[in-house]
Amino acid sequence: MIDRKYLLSRLFECESCGLYFRHPLENVTSNRNFYQSQYQQADGITTFLPEEGKDLEKVKADIINNPENPKNAQRIRRIFEALFPNQQNISVVDYGASWGYITWQLKSYGLKVQSYEISRPRAAYGNAYLGLDIQMEENVLHGGNHIFFSSHVIEHVPVVSKMLEMADKLVYTDGFIVTLCPNGSPEYRKKDPSGFHLAWGQVHPNYLNANFFQKYYSGRPLFIATTPFDMKALQGWNQKSHFIGELSGSELLVIARPHHNSL
Repeated sequence: MIDRKYLLSRLFECESCGLYFRHPLENVTSNRNFYQSQYQQADGITTFLPEEGKDLEKVKADIINNPENPKNAQRIRRIFEALFPNQQNISVVDYGASWGYITWQLKSYGLKVQSYEISRPRAAYGNAYLGLDIQMEENVLHGGNHIFFSSHVIEHVPVVSKMLEMADKLVYTDGFIVTLCPNGSPEYRKKDPSGFHLAWGQVHPNYLNANFFQKYYSGRPLFIATTPFDMKALQGWNQKSHFIGELSGSELLVIARPHHNSL
């Protein structure tokens, strides 16, 4: 046991793979139902559906024009460009797209993007008001992509391995799986015990850490860092080795090659 809260909720470490997970365990059906309408974030963006018209345009303008907005996708764009500095028409899977605020920005940068979102109301909103094509079923996503991208999604899913196995199948052999998530590594816990304790629970049944990813991606090229991301290190990475950077930041960035050929 790593941590506990609310008497019955406990955080365990898997002795085999190193994943931190909440107990009681997540149920696949209840997880899907929870994200339809019950899941809410207080940041006013992630799960907030602005009214069509002035409210939506104001939210869009603040996201795309304000680099300090946490939903601004410029840093994501820089990560992708560092991975493919000479590639035109980068194709991306935005997995866990919510109402499409990241998908919409990536498309505005000229990237080719297909998206998936578990919440049908949020996916439908993005399709209706942002002109997107967010899919609501995973099996319709097609392979042959440069990047499988997820931002603060993997900590929510009921089965981490299934998500990563699907990611393997959706990218080219020389593509990348790019994951952003809360950092559950011991280095962060030592730096900010309170922040570590608050970051897992009902909404975050998984708490990812560098050790888990090193084990899972053993033998594959791997880049791990935490906020603030060292872009010079990423640009200098040879894309063939393991690079493990500073691990005390609150947000984890993991980049790995897929396990096998794409579909």
